[in-house]
Amino acid sequence: MDKKQEELLNRLLGDVKNIEELDKLTDDLKKRGIKVC
Repeated sequence: MDKKQEELLNRLLGDVKNIEELDKLTDDLKKRGIKVC
């Protein structure tokens, strides 16, 4: 794997983590009765 592919993979993994965090946040907000688009 070359450097560019490695960078891309790291970025994707970072995005996945962000999405998971976002899911946790939206779940938390829904439990509090706040509507999330």
